[in-house]
Amino acid sequence: MIKRLIMALAVVAGALCACAQESTLEEIVAEAAKECPVALDQGNSLDAVKLMDDAVEIHLVMALPAAQFPMLEQSVGMLRPTMLKMLLADGNMKQVASKTAGSGRGMRILLICRDDRATSFAIAYSAAELSDALK
Repeated sequence: MIKRLIMALAVVAGALCACAQESTLEEIVAEAAKECPVALDQGNSLDAVKLMDDAVEIHLVMALPAAQFPMLEQSVGMLRPTMLKMLLADGNMKQVASKTAGSGRGMRILLICRDDRATSFAIAYSAAELSDALK
């Protein structure tokens, strides 16, 4: 499950980052939002990218049964720091994270169950966490 999540987030990073280096955060998010929804692998999809007051919010719909979400949430909780390092290993995503932290925002990845949209949870990284991870 975690491997599928990491692979989906790598594709999300690509969707977010096509023009990261020369664009503003607002332009990156607006461009990514225009592309949504984006079909990913194995029934997963990137449904929305939003610029909120406190974070860049990524809505990732996962093709997992709702009954597996509590286990996924627990696993993700333990792997938060590792997941952030893996995301920032992508050069484009690193640019987006830098611009996000520079704007005083964090990053929030909302994982949503495809079959039961009420089943969801968020992986949230504060602006300070992003800044620290970028060092």
